[in-house]
Amino acid sequence: MTEVASRNSVEESEALIAHRKAIEYYKQKVIEHRTMLEKFKELNITLKKVNSDFEALENQVNSMQCVGQLIADILRKMSDEKYIVRTSNGPRYVVGVKKDVKSV
Repeated sequence: MTEVASRNSVEESEALIAHRKAIEYYKQKVIEHRTMLEKFKELNITLKKVNSDFEALENQVNSMQCVGQLIADILRKMSDEKYIVRTSNGPRYVVGVKKDVKSV
């Protein structure tokens, strides 16, 4: 009878150890989940701010584009006064630049 009782107590202690390990693992995963959730919330706030900044900048660029004025990217410098530029619509132009304008 003592062998059976000792086996039962060993099995119970092993089950209790496994149960405690499972609880510790669960607690660890809950803590990881909370930290990941906080990081997600921070990144989501950052994303919203970046999107709003982008929209504001896009609105500013669009408001600068009126009839007769084009916004372009500089493709190549031909000389001190001549540049090849590409407009947002696609065509390329050779433009002259005044000496008062800072060159790139």
